[in-house]
Amino acid sequence: MRSCQDTLRKGDSKFQWLQSLFHALLGYQELPTTTVKDKAETTSQYTPRRCLRLSTRGIFLVLAAILLIPTFLALAAFEGRQYLFDGTGDVFEVAEDQTAVPKAIPEVVPGLVKGSSPTADVVPDTPGEPLDMSDSLDVLDESEVPVDPEALAIPTSPEDPDAATVLDAETAPDSADAVDAPEAPEVPVAIPVMAKPPKMPQQVSNRRLVILLPANAPGVNLCKAVVTAIALGYPTPIILNWGKSGSHLAKIAGVLDYLDWSVRLKSSHKDHLNPDDLIMVADSSDSWFQLPPSVLIQRYHDLNAEADERLQKQWTGSGPCPMKQTIMVSTQKRCWPSPPSGSELHCTELPESPLREDLYGPDTDADPEMRMVDVRPKYLNSGAFIGPVGDMRRYFRRAQNRYTDKKAIQGNHFYSDQGFFGEIWGEQEVWRTWRREIGDNIDGNLNASAMVRDQFEYHVGLDYYQTISIPTVFEEDDGDIVSLNNQSMIAQRSAELEIEPVRLTQVPPEIANATNPIDRVVSAEQRRSLDWGDMNVYADFFTTAIPVNIHHNAHINNLKDRRIWWWPRMWFFPYLRDLVTAQLKQRRQQPLHRLQTPEDGKIVYWGLEKYKEIRRFMDLRRELVTSDFGGICMSKWAKKEKQNWWDAVFMDDRGAWEL
Repeated sequence: MRSCQDTLRKGDSKFQWLQSLFHALLGYQELPTTTVKDKAETTSQYTPRRCLRLSTRGIFLVLAAILLIPTFLALAAFEGRQYLFDGTGDVFEVAEDQTAVPKAIPEVVPGLVKGSSPTADVVPDTPGEPLDMSDSLDVLDESEVPVDPEALAIPTSPEDPDAATVLDAETAPDSADAVDAPEAPEVPVAIPVMAKPPKMPQQVSNRRLVILLPANAPGVNLCKAVVTAIALGYPTPIILNWGKSGSHLAKIAGVLDYLDWSVRLKSSHKDHLNPDDLIMVADSSDSWFQLPPSVLIQRYHDLNAEADERLQKQWTGSGPCPMKQTIMVSTQKRCWPSPPSGSELHCTELPESPLREDLYGPDTDADPEMRMVDVRPKYLNSGAFIGPVGDMRRYFRRAQNRYTDKKAIQGNHFYSDQGFFGEIWGEQEVWRTWRREIGDNIDGNLNASAMVRDQFEYHVGLDYYQTISIPTVFEEDDGDIVSLNNQSMIAQRSAELEIEPVRLTQVPPEIANATNPIDRVVSAEQRRSLDWGDMNVYADFFTTAIPVNIHHNAHINNLKDRRIWWWPRMWFFPYLRDLVTAQLKQRRQQPLHRLQTPEDGKIVYWGLEKYKEIRRFMDLRRELVTSDFGGICMSKWAKKEKQNWWDAVFMDDRGAWEL
C-alpha cells in the first residue's frame, strides 16, 4: 500500500492541485522522513502515517463545508417565502429577507418582561393605569414561519381576576390530519385573497381572525350562520355559552371568558391570541354571512381610518388626539333600551351620523310618525362587534363589571346586553365632547387626567354605514335581496321608496376585487363569466350598503320569518353544499386577506390552526371541544319531528351530509 505522499507525488501532474489544497486549507505539514519501526517490516503492517497526521481543524472544515454549502443553497432557493409543514398547520408569511417580523407595536410597556402575563392581565381596566395595547409580543419562531412561495401566491374598575393564572396548554390536542382536496376538476384549494391586490412592502405582520357565535343550544338558525361563514372561506366560527341560559346577557361573560382564556395560553399554543388579533362577535340565531373575509377585513381597516381622521378634525387641542377607534359595533335607528331598563344611554348627547342629511328625504331625522324609519342610524345595536382582542377584552370587561354592579342593586331585571354596551359608549361620547371643549386647558400628562381618560375612552365607534352588519329592525323596507346588475328591478323598488335618482347602481370596489367564492366549485369556462353583479345579495336602497353580515332582527308582522323566506334567494344556492365541502377539504390554510396600513405596514390575516373544525368553548372545562354539524344543527324539536338539518340548510335533495 502506498502512502498518501507517494500517491500525491506520483509523476502525474494532475494530482499536484490536490496536494496544494491539503497544504493550504487543511494545515498539512511535512514530517521528518525517518521511519520508526518496532517490528520487522511487512506489507500488512505499513501505515500511511502522513494521512493520519492531517490536522483535526482541517477535517472539521471539510465536514462543515460538505454540510453547510448545500444548506445555504437550499435556503437561497426558498427566498424566505413560506413553508407548508402540514395540511392543517399554521402558515405564516415573512419578509423577503427571511426576517420574522413581530407584530406592529406602537410602544412598549415599561417593566413588562417578555413571556409574562399579557398587558390586559396586569393592567387594571378601571380605575387606575391605562390599558396599554403595546403588549410585548413574541417574534414568530422560524419553525412557525413558512417559506413556500407557491402557497401564498395571490390568484389574480377592578383588576382582571386570576391574572396570574396560566393554563397548561401543552395538553391541547394536536392538529387534525390533513384531508384530501375536493375531487371536483379544476377546483382551487381555497378562496384566494383578492383578484387585484395592492402592492405590498417587505415588512409583514401576521394576525388572526376569529368569528365568535354565542349560542346555548343547537338549531337550524345557528347552523345557517356557521354554514354561510364556512362557505365564504371564513375560519369555522367558535361557539360560546353552550348550554347556558339568558343568551343576550350571557354573551358578555361568554366572550370575555374566551378572550381571557385565549390570551393566557402559552404563546406557542395554536389557540393563543395576541392583543392585535381580530375577533368578530355576531348573533347566532338570526344572522348570515354573505361576503368573504377579505371584504370584512378591508372594510374594518378603512372605516377605522376614516373615523380616526374624523376624530382628528374634531380635536381642538394642539397635542395628539386622545381618541381613536379600533372597535366597531353595529348601529340602528332607535335609542334602546329605555331608562326604565336600568341603563342610561345618553341618547341626546351622541354624535350625529356621518350619513347624508337628506338620506330619507326632507323629513330625515324628523320622524313625525315616531316609527324611527326616517332616522339615520346612529344608535348602538349589540348584534355585531369587531375589534382587536386587547381592546375588546377591556370593553367587555367594563360591560361585565357594569352588569355585576347593577345586578347587585336591582336584581337581574335587564332587557338586554345592549343597555350595558350602549351606556359605556354613551359615556365615552360625553367624555369626548367635554375633552374637545377644554382642549389644551388640561395637562394630559397628569395622572388624574389619564385616569379619567381610561375610565371613559374605549376606542369604540359605530358602523354608521352598516357595511359590516345591518340590523333590519326599524328599517324593514329599506332593503331587499337583489342582483346589482338587475337595474330595472332596483329602479322599480327605489321608485316605490321615493328614492330619486337611483343610488344602488354598482358593485362596490372592495367586493369587485374579492375573488368570487363560486370559483372553487365551477368549471374554468363558467368562472370566466362569474360576476358579483349577477349574484343575489342583501342591499339597502337608501344607504347602498351591502353588508358582510345580515342581522334579521326585524320582528313586526312576523318578519323574523325572513330567515326562512329569504334563505333560498341568496347567491350561494345551488352551490352551498359544494362550497362547504370545498372549504373543509382544502389541504392547506390560505391567508384570509393581505392589506397595507400606514401604521403597521403589511398585515396578513389567518385563521386559527384548527380553522376547519367546529368547536365549542366550554368555560368550566377551560377548553375548546370539537363538535360536528349534527351537534350544532339538530334541535330537540327537529329530532322529535325527524327533520333533517341538511334538507333545511342545503335544500338540494342530495341527501345526508357527507364529507
